[in-house]
Amino acid sequence: MRIGYDASPVRGNRTGVEHYTVRLLEALRGLDDVEIVAFSDLAVPDLPEVVVRPSRMPLALWRQVVLPRLVRDAGCTSFHSAVTAMSLRLRIPVVATLHDLAWAIMPDCYLRRERAKQRFWLWAACRWAARLVCVSDATRRDVLDRFPAAEKTVTIHNGAVAAPLDRVDEASVRSARDQFGLRGRYLLAVGRVEERKNPVAVVRAFAEATCDPGLDDVQLVFAGTLGDAADEARATAAALGVADRVVFCSYVAGQEISALYQSAKALVYASRYEGFGHPPFEALSLGTPVIAADIPAIREVLGDGGELVALDSPGALAMALRRVLSDAGYRTDLLGRGRARLERFSWRTTAEAVTELHRAWA
Repeated sequence: MRIGYDASPVRGNRTGVEHYTVRLLEALRGLDDVEIVAFSDLAVPDLPEVVVRPSRMPLALWRQVVLPRLVRDAGCTSFHSAVTAMSLRLRIPVVATLHDLAWAIMPDCYLRRERAKQRFWLWAACRWAARLVCVSDATRRDVLDRFPAAEKTVTIHNGAVAAPLDRVDEASVRSARDQFGLRGRYLLAVGRVEERKNPVAVVRAFAEATCDPGLDDVQLVFAGTLGDAADEARATAAALGVADRVVFCSYVAGQEISALYQSAKALVYASRYEGFGHPPFEALSLGTPVIAADIPAIREVLGDGGELVALDSPGALAMALRRVLSDAGYRTDLLGRGRARLERFSWRTTAEAVTELHRAWA
């Protein structure tokens, strides 16, 4: 069985989709009974075996013009696209992955052009893909509620940890703390600082939670590209008198993000919508407990592995943050439950389930 694989989503700063593309490819290549041939228009430094055919074409056009020839010449029996923006000119069965429907559920967070593009590619995948992989049951319900034609969907959970993270030594932790101006205890929020990630609510809860004596030295750290909610988050911090304790690091990766996870008192993951949600598992893998929003995908995958907080209860998030900062026993209990949950999801299991879909055409 020879499966073609589109590695072209891997470009620029890596977040959820880019990490998914790399980790699934690595896991598929680790299986004994399958041959993977990956293709891209750009070289991927940590994936040297990818077949690269550079082009001046836009990526969407490259997938329709260049990629089909490469796949045909490689003799692939089926093809996997890590995104719904798949090649429509392949003459073999295609399995595509749908990560979320954020653009449909939170349309105000996306430009009209982006919503139209995402809608087209989901329609195309529903029509032309042989199977459509959803990364959670929550995502599958979202797509079936809005696109009944997507009956070919199947849920295959991601592996828990998307970014390859390892514990770092104390020198690396001190270096990261110095780099970002972290003085002592802090809470960490990871992800693009955009409305969907709910950073303004995090700032408000942080200000309320740390107003008590003994907690007024705690900092809040945002590790993620500054998006459409960054200015409002900064203004809210200033209005609440905590601007000097809120740090915006922009995009962080490698040893620096490992150090930030490892040294934080807790991860605050208050997203209003997710398809899966990797940061909670990344935090748990490095020994940091999680306070997260009680939304469908997080409830499904994280479950009791973190403290889930209703976003419609204004004081609930602040109360959870205050407790995780003040109660060492609570942090230990959260971490123990989280690590048990962490063990449920592996990229090998994901790869085996994806391979079973492709086996129908071997």
